[in-house]
Amino acid sequence: MKLIGPALLCLLTTFVSCSVDAEVLHDLPAAGQETAVLEVHAGADFAAIKPVLAAFQRRYPGIRLRYHEFGTLELYHAFLERYPQTPDLVMSSAMDLQVKLVNDGYAHPYRSAETDRLPEWARWRDEIFGITYEPAVFVLNTGFLDNESVPASRAELIDLIRRKGDQVRGRIGTFDIERVGIGYLVWSHDNQRTASNGRLLELFATQEARLFTSSAAMLRALVRGISSSPTTCSAPMHTPGPSATRY
Repeated sequence: MKLIGPALLCLLTTFVSCSVDAEVLHDLPAAGQETAVLEVHAGADFAAIKPVLAAFQRRYPGIRLRYHEFGTLELYHAFLERYPQTPDLVMSSAMDLQVKLVNDGYAHPYRSAETDRLPEWARWRDEIFGITYEPAVFVLNTGFLDNESVPASRAELIDLIRRKGDQVRGRIGTFDIERVGIGYLVWSHDNQRTASNGRLLELFATQEARLFTSSAAMLRALVRGISSSPTTCSAPMHTPGPSATRY
């Protein structure tokens, strides 16, 4: 049963990006008598967003949720390939791809008392809604710093990587931008806004940075002590004690 249609788009930035290589369906039965089915295609890791979905079903116990988990780039392509068979809701942190879908006419306007309460910056044409807001960050394992201060700028981060060259080789993690939509978006904006972006990328190449398909995978690697793991990219650390820094 379609609730909205053809699709309502949301920008989702706060939940850990999904690492699945293929679509994964999480079918959540209605808590009470089923009155409707909500089809959601999203790029958020199910474990991270599950409490939000559970809260929704507590408020609307008659709705069955079918949560289809994708990587952000895979989500975009799957939507286009299956059109006009669309979900009710598309949620992704890849803002550029979401806006493109709206501009290309795939979204359906939707207004309610809840959307009217959103601030101006969080809704556009009643077709796309921002539901979270946070910076992209580098995450460091501070146990690697040997009592040094956490880098407070890109220049300090670049200096740290240069000085720790042999120790950090192969222990830096970043998004695989060919496979992760939000990774491509963040790096492209970095390239436009930050003069030091080229130097940082050159260092990542020299130090054999590892590519990941999600922030969740990077954070797991950080916990295991294999590499540093950011939301965008990071400098490496060996022992527990992560610290997040926005540059």
